[in-house]
Amino acid sequence: MSSYLFKNGLRIVPPHYITIDRFVRQSWADKHIVTTLLSAFDLKPYQYFATRKVSVTRKLPHLKENLVIDDPELLIDLVLRNSDLLSVVVHKHEIPVSDGTNFMEDANQNSFPKDEDRFKIPIVFEDDNLVVVNKPSGIPTHPTGRSYRLNSVTEVVKHQLNLEKIFNFNRLDRSTSGILIFSKNTKTNQKFQEQIAENKIKKSYLARVDGNFKEKHNTICNDLLFRISISGFPLQTTSLKEIMMNSLSVPQLAETHFKFLSYNPEKDQSLVICEPVTGRTHQIRIHLRNLGHPISNDTIYGFKGNTFKNSIETDKLIIQKILNHKELMEIISSKKNAKRRNKALTGKVCSECGTELFADPIKDDMLLYLHAFKYENIDNEWCFETTFPIWAKYEN
Repeated sequence: MSSYLFKNGLRIVPPHYITIDRFVRQSWADKHIVTTLLSAFDLKPYQYFATRKVSVTRKLPHLKENLVIDDPELLIDLVLRNSDLLSVVVHKHEIPVSDGTNFMEDANQNSFPKDEDRFKIPIVFEDDNLVVVNKPSGIPTHPTGRSYRLNSVTEVVKHQLNLEKIFNFNRLDRSTSGILIFSKNTKTNQKFQEQIAENKIKKSYLARVDGNFKEKHNTICNDLLFRISISGFPLQTTSLKEIMMNSLSVPQLAETHFKFLSYNPEKDQSLVICEPVTGRTHQIRIHLRNLGHPISNDTIYGFKGNTFKNSIETDKLIIQKILNHKELMEIISSKKNAKRRNKALTGKVCSECGTELFADPIKDDMLLYLHAFKYENIDNEWCFETTFPIWAKYEN
């Protein structure tokens, strides 16, 4: 595919064909191929058989060459074996992602650009070994699931810089923006992984949160900012999915340091610098929620005035407290409805493959007021930093 399309604030990947090769895993073995195509690939198998877009390569002991099975009449009754190679040609439909202008100064999100350079992922630093980018919110770090492949920062950067392969050193959630570091070779990647293992990386994030962060905690280091350490808080939950399943992850110790930057009384919101010492899932978001200052547009953890700091409480009591919290459950319900809207069917189908087409995602649901603005080595070997995003200005 030669390029992306841009429309209404979205980066769009036109539908395209890809070949997926998978060796039959244990859970697929001794099962009918139709079952695997339905469950693992979400395909309409008989339509794929008819167009010869499915084949199975099988080793047979009495043959020197592998047997390729692509005849629809044979595939219909085929039972997969452990050593089979299943090949499926898929007409790929990817969900659009943010085009990156939702955190830029001069965003005009409703027009087609004449110059595609305006929609490139911003490069913070590049040499023969590294490329560091300023990730926009609303786009995943790397290919994930069935819906995001070319529409990921990894693939966009490869396309943008004409690189065959890159390795991501860190990862940011889809809705989080900021510093992403990629290595261009395995040697550099190993070097950075060693620095992670030795705890030599310091990370700094900016968050826009509800309430007066300084006034409530009243722990002042100097006139301009204060620092509090949150050490030893267990993380009671890591995702909306776990809340809805009435189960929680095993509590893990986590530590985040916070610095107060400013407060806007009209919006009753603060800007806070967050420095995670550990790297747990959603750690910053949960710690801010625990302090009663959730990120202002966080639809998962964003509810005011509630803390879950008491590690003596059992997981069941914490779950019950969450489920009994009317405001939180309304937020969860709203989030689920937002997801349904983002994946709402348009009533149309693809003329080539018959896939039901989904509506475009809602732009506001792709932006979170959390930005990784600095990554640095504690031995001062390197430091990468971005400017603050546009939402750091309270008038936005």
